[in-house]
Amino acid sequence: MMILINGGSSSGKSAFAETLIVEQVKKEEVMAEAAGKSMRGGARKTDLRHQPSCYLATMIAWDEECRERIRKHRKMREKKNFMTIECPVDLLKAEVPARSRCLLECVSNLAANEMYRRDMEDPENGAMERILEGIRMIRKNADFLVVVTNDVSGDQGPYSEETEAYRKLLGGINCALAGESDEVYEVICGEPVMVKKKKREDTEVEERRTDRSVDRQRGIRLFVGGAYQGKSNLAMREAVTEENRFILVADGEQSPLEDAFDSEAVLNLHIYIRRLIDTVLGEYDAKREDDRVFCDSIRSEINERTEAVRDPAERTSAGETKMVRVQTKDIEIRIEEVMYRYLDMILEKNPNAVITCDEIGCGIVPIDKTDRLWREMSGDACQYLAARAVKVCRVVCGIPMALKGGET
Repeated sequence: MMILINGGSSSGKSAFAETLIVEQVKKEEVMAEAAGKSMRGGARKTDLRHQPSCYLATMIAWDEECRERIRKHRKMREKKNFMTIECPVDLLKAEVPARSRCLLECVSNLAANEMYRRDMEDPENGAMERILEGIRMIRKNADFLVVVTNDVSGDQGPYSEETEAYRKLLGGINCALAGESDEVYEVICGEPVMVKKKKREDTEVEERRTDRSVDRQRGIRLFVGGAYQGKSNLAMREAVTEENRFILVADGEQSPLEDAFDSEAVLNLHIYIRRLIDTVLGEYDAKREDDRVFCDSIRSEINERTEAVRDPAERTSAGETKMVRVQTKDIEIRIEEVMYRYLDMILEKNPNAVITCDEIGCGIVPIDKTDRLWREMSGDACQYLAARAVKVCRVVCGIPMALKGGET
């Protein structure tokens, strides 16, 4: 059995992981006692001191901060009968006893160590495969494996190219592990939330029937979540149907703004929104001249509708209104008008689109005003679309959790 535990920093992942190991020890003790009674006619007490659980430690003590974190985790494991195995890299070489209980902590450290190790010419190449192969090897030897990882996907950066490569690597590893795990939990404020639990075969067949009936619904379907969580793959699978086996894909990273009007899958909506913001502010790349032309056409349309002073409603997910003046010089209101008109055009021209958008509202509030505007408008856009969607899913480690529109 393999269990994956995901969550932010200091969310309670370690304590929950150790609790799972301790509970497994108790289950094994009860099973051993029951086996002793049936075999010998009397109770047999299992001496757990001779069956330690394995703690696979991946952190390298680079400085005093790391050493203090190591001391903290070791103190948490005191009196819990753990045997520590240091494996900051080369997980395949870890000597794990057969049929053992193992706690691997943490995949985020392991990914960084493998990505930046100094004994390889190009350590980033093959880092994911080395880590996944090591975990699969441990799973073969261990009867019970708990893997702890970190969620580093929930804000907007900006990050260096090197850091973004690390986030992408960790996101890919987490999605792969979640797909292979029997159970997946996200720990929030010390509270574990079950994201995935292995189902019986008959239950899976019934859910596939339900999924097909949900897929027949027509309307916007929205997939949200942190960066590199597997939203794009899920969205494209959602867009493919028996009648429509080949689909058009619009990607905010590279596709024209207008492509969102006639593509079955619209990926990275948050990037489209950033392009709208930059264009209205005049900060667009010279290669994005088409964005300027498109935004100018939208603003011309808006101006034609509001020749005189009027009080348009700034729309929200709940349909509430906040009155603003069209004559104001505040650039943010003009940008919001362009964004909402763009969203309306998607809804009008592409009413059955499957859309993905990164959640970029977590983390520290950006210092840069444009970055702040971007994260606020992305959140507003998700609210606006979700209120009009037939299905909304939040994706964690490649696993969709239905927020609206039934089970996934």
